[in-house]
Amino acid sequence: MKQEKRTKTNKIRFLIVTDFKIILAIDIKTQDTLDIHFVDLAKKFDFFLPWAGIEKAVYQGENPADVKAAEKLAKLFDEIKSDNFNEDDLKNKEKLHRLNIFLSRLLFC
Repeated sequence: MKQEKRTKTNKIRFLIVTDFKIILAIDIKTQDTLDIHFVDLAKKFDFFLPWAGIEKAVYQGENPADVKAAEKLAKLFDEIKSDNFNEDDLKNKEKLHRLNIFLSRLLFC
C-alpha cells in the first residue's frame, strides 16, 4: 500500500489494515506505526489525533548550551547570595525577589 501511486498522489496520511482482530496502521508523515489488537483501539486514540487537526508533539532534548548557561547562572546566584545575604536577608522575600529580577535581566543581556 505504501508503494502504490494512489498513496503518493492523493497525499494519504494514514494507511490502515485490519481483520477486526488486529489493526495495523502507519502514519505516512511521521512513519509512526500501530500494531495492536482491535479491541485495544480506543486506548491508542492519540495515534489518530492528526485527523482532528492535532499534531503530536515531538520532544527535542535540551540544548547543551542552554543547560550549561542555566548551571552557570545558578552558580552565580549562589555566589551572590552567599556573599551578600545574611541569615535575616534570606528570609526577606523582597531582597530575594530583587536578586531574581537582576539575574533575569542579566540572562537577557
